[in-house]
Order: sequence, then structure tokens, then C-alpha cells
Amino acid sequence: WDKQYKTLRLCVSRPGLYGATLLKESCQKVGIRMNGSIRKGKVPVSANTLKVIKTRKLIDIIRILNQESNNVVAELVNKNLGAYFDSTPGTRAKGLAVIRNYCEDKIGLKKGRYHLRDASGLSVGNRFSASQMILALNHFYKNLGMAYIKTLAPQGHHPHARFPVPPKGIKMFVKSGTLPSTGVDTPSVPLILACHDAVL
Repeated sequence: WDKQYKTLRLCVSRPGLYGATLLKESCQKVGIRMNGSIRKGKVPVSANTLKVIKTRKLIDIIRILNQESNNVVAELVNKNLGAYFDSTPGTRAKGLAVIRNYCEDKIGLKKGRYHLRDASGLSVGNRFSASQMILALNHFYKNLGMAYIKTLAPQGHHPHARFPVPPKGIKMFVKSGTLPSTGVDTPSVPLILACHDAVL
């Protein structure tokens, strides 16, 4: 799949160091001299904000997450949920607590009847029944409609969901996923079938 992309997406184990190194290199390329070395540490109270960078809209990030099955994005969104709804710094535990509360308060899942161990879905400790998944999908469709469905890969029209091609007149949106180390490959798991303008 790497050949399909112009830019490879890699997991960066130390994003602060990586970001600071890129900044220093970029400054030097345009003639800005920077003295000293990049090191780990707390941001001083006296530090000034040089630039605030806005990310893409959340719906666009969710589209990347769903269509490319990007586990790193899932974990980062999870930590950001924890930071936004709980406190900074965002952590996996804080984010999962937010998701669990949503599952129980908004979707209607019963506490103790499902297990959520990570946001990417890679943990073997994650346990959701088919009926719980359907309940969640119905909830998102009811509250977000086509905005949610369009975050999924259109079957037959997306690099991760090329085959099988749906019959004429049927639009199928899917969520794919692959775990090569375990042999799990679900390149075409249909979540939503839209026949003409009716959603099934």
C-alpha cells in the first residue's frame, strides 16, 4: 500500500523532539541561525507563543481515521478527547474514560457489558457485540447522517475498498482494517448500504 501514497505516514515515538528538529532545520534553510541544542524539558513560564497552528476539522480527521484505518490517528484523537474534556496533558486513560461515558450516556451501552482497552481497536481486550456495534452505528447515523457515512470508504471507489464492486444502483460504505501480525484482514466490512437514496 505504501506505493499508493506520495507521503508515508510513520509513527513518531518522540513527537516533541521530531517537531523541534524540523523547526530548527526549516529555520536554518531560510538563513535563521539557531544556537543551542534541542533537549527535553518543561516549557518555561516565561516562554512566548510564536504561532498557533489550527488542525483540520475533526470530521476530516475522522475521515482519514476511518478510510485509511490509521491507528496512530485514533490514539491521538483519544488523547485529545482526554485533554479537552478532562485536563491536560491528554492521556490514553483520560480519553478512554470520555469514550466510555459517551458509550453509556449517549449510545446506551450498559456498563460492564462491553470492554474498551484502547481507541485504535488493536487490543485483544476490546469486546463489543454485534448488537452493540449496530446500536452505535444507528446512533451516529441518526445524529450525524451522511456527514458520518461519508467518513467511511466508498466500496469500489477507494484504494482500500476496491473489490468487490457493488451492484449498479447500490452505494456501499465500509470500514476496513488489517492486522498483519495476527492474520486478521477485513478489507471490506460493510457498515452502511445505501440503495439509491434509502439507507438500510
